[in-house]
Amino acid sequence: MLLQTTYRITKQTGFYDELCTLMIALQGVAVSTEYLLNNKAEYASGDYLTIEAKHLVSKVRLPLFGPIQAAIQTLEPDQIDLTVVSDKQAEQNFTHQIAGFQKFVNAIFKPFLVSYHEAHKDEIGRKFPSGRHTWPDAWQMSWAVRNAASHNGTVFLSPKGRAVSWQGITHLPSDDLTSPLLEKINGGDLLILLFEMEETRTGVVLSV
Repeated sequence: MLLQTTYRITKQTGFYDELCTLMIALQGVAVSTEYLLNNKAEYASGDYLTIEAKHLVSKVRLPLFGPIQAAIQTLEPDQIDLTVVSDKQAEQNFTHQIAGFQKFVNAIFKPFLVSYHEAHKDEIGRKFPSGRHTWPDAWQMSWAVRNAASHNGTVFLSPKGRAVSWQGITHLPSDDLTSPLLEKINGGDLLILLFEMEETRTGVVLSV
């Protein structure tokens, strides 16, 4: 059975601005690739780009029509609906795949998450003043991703650091050398992580 959840991002969502920028970049890659292959790029409302998570058994659908069109008119969408499909079922097919851009997609998601983490970590610290190990799982994982992205893959400064766990993935200090965190997750996982981070930070449910 196909399980899917739609998350509605509005201008009140903490990562709205970053998401708009990210979607323009992703639509730009899809459109330019389609044009180079077929001398045209035609998309309609409802078409989407699929990013498959590496750790989670999920795919994230992002709109392929809208971000660039809005930017051209100096507009911003009132809301952005992103759908997470928890299934390995095949997605809709376009004339090409952009799997070759996986490193690019992963690379632009990392600063996106780091920016959000840095903007709100003090708020989380005030809510959970006893230390990082008391933070919600999603925020502990974002702390780990932030460290790994900023320190050449290293999460822990000490071999005695407390492990982080989120959605079935656990990272230990010893894993920094043998199983780097950023090789176990990708952009799809990070986007789903962001949904959970925002919900635990604000108490506002994004799913509709």
